[in-house]
Amino acid sequence: MKIVVYNEQKVFYKGKSLNAPFADEAVKEKSIDLFDDDDPCIIHKSYVFKTLAQQIEDALENSEGSEISLNAHPEIRKTLDIDAEGLKIRKEDG
Repeated sequence: MKIVVYNEQKVFYKGKSLNAPFADEAVKEKSIDLFDDDDPCIIHKSYVFKTLAQQIEDALENSEGSEISLNAHPEIRKTLDIDAEGLKIRKEDG
């Protein structure tokens, strides 16, 4: 799924949810949760990226509209390496 991460002032990311700017610490934490691995190899990282991307996609699919506010989804907000207020994610056509 293609997404856009933005706020009222700026677009921070536009592309596939799998390639979103996930924070290193969030990737490490999820790797520990899933694999008990605090220094994940590329295989574990790839799986963690898919898991985090799926979390975003599920939230979008379960939303009333085509976007979500990350104020309402702190579990997703903390996974992204974007330092800005008022972030939203919407589905991108195409």
